[in-house]
Amino acid sequence: MSNKEEEFIAEIRKPTEFGAKRLKYYFDLDWPEGSIYRYLKENDYYLSHKNKGNLKKIKTKYKASERIMVDIKNRQDIPNYRP
Repeated sequence: MSNKEEEFIAEIRKPTEFGAKRLKYYFDLDWPEGSIYRYLKENDYYLSHKNKGNLKKIKTKYKASERIMVDIKNRQDIPNYRP
């Protein structure tokens, strides 16, 4: 791939965050999926396992209960728990 083609892939990748397969499909690219994937991987567009471990540093900056979601259900089908 030429530099213009690589810049184009980088340009459309940033707002969409699509992988190689979706980029090829949605933007009707002529390049093979493998070469798009290789370019994205070489230029750190995919998170490696090493980068995933660094999320711990980010998560420690959250306040308590800032990023927790709780699913509350109304349990009317169990008569012992109803007042």
